[in-house]
Amino acid sequence: MANQTVLVVDDNAQNVELLTALMQVEGYEVVVAANGLEAMAQVAAFTPDLILLDIMMPKLDGYGVCRRLKQEASTRLVPIVLLTAPGVEEARIQGIEAESCTTWGRSGSRMRSS
Repeated sequence: MANQTVLVVDDNAQNVELLTALMQVEGYEVVVAANGLEAMAQVAAFTPDLILLDIMMPKLDGYGVCRRLKQEASTRLVPIVLLTAPGVEEARIQGIEAESCTTWGRSGSRMRSS
């Protein structure tokens, strides 16, 4: 069976490195994008099995990426985990409005799931 692919989208290199290492240890192939526009280009090239998506990024933020992907039939069912700073209640609400699957705080606490 081919490895499943995770798209890690974050403009912070340390976060990308950490998330990539965590996913690779679990056997996932990892593709990286540094901002929302790069993420959209990656998803146009292939459909990932999971997207780990930072909220605060240049060019196109995580909410915008999430909204666009959830509107497309080909990507509507791809699980998206929005990542945000701990204790940001507003991020949770906007994640719900963007129809994300799950929003996680950087501390690792789940803020919402559907």
